[in-house]
Amino acid sequence: MPLVEKYLSEDVKNLVLESLSPEDLARVLGQAEFVKISRNKVLAPAFQPMDHLYFVTSGMASLNLTLRDGAVIEIGVIGSEGTIGWQSLAGLDTGPIEASVQIDMTAYRIKSAQMTALIEKIKPLRVAMLRGVQGMFDQVAQSAACSQRHGSTQRLAKWLLMAADRSADPTLNISHETLSILLGIRRAGVTVAMGELRRLGCVESGHSKIKITSRDRLESSACECYRTLEQEAQRRASLTAS
Repeated sequence: MPLVEKYLSEDVKNLVLESLSPEDLARVLGQAEFVKISRNKVLAPAFQPMDHLYFVTSGMASLNLTLRDGAVIEIGVIGSEGTIGWQSLAGLDTGPIEASVQIDMTAYRIKSAQMTALIEKIKPLRVAMLRGVQGMFDQVAQSAACSQRHGSTQRLAKWLLMAADRSADPTLNISHETLSILLGIRRAGVTVAMGELRRLGCVESGHSKIKITSRDRLESSACECYRTLEQEAQRRASLTAS
């Protein structure tokens, strides 16, 4: 099966690649390889250059910032809406942000040097990638406001929705301890918030597994930030590359 046909048969696609014409898509994937990356893998260590760029097709990575006291805070997530390693195209390392896989991931991986040449030749690819980077900035900005203004249950509901949107599996494998670290909430606070979501009929949880039982109820329990980010993502997707 030709690579482009194999890609188009995937259930979960990368939105940057999906915006390309079949001809441009084939040019990109002709230099890429399909990879599977397990949960907890550090895909982009802080302050290190990346040799590859990843077009995520399923799964999710957390973008984390580590403070001097060792505290780790998640500032955003990335899944099939974007790419990991775009900084290398500007001659930069990853800076202080680490990308760590939270949900088993699949992606098309391409060498940074090859990608640099491609974005110079394929305008729609360049535009789509820049819009993906803008989306990441929007998410970081929204996250900063969210952490200041919204409660633990709302923030947990938002995180679960964002994770579910990027996962091919309806059950999320993640512990309260990890959620505590990522959300910057005390573990006891995560337990209380999860209990509230169970009481509202949004989720079932146990043994580091969380299953969303009512998407509508979970969306009603989430803060406005989830809907804001989704609306903005849809608006960007509706724009043309011209």
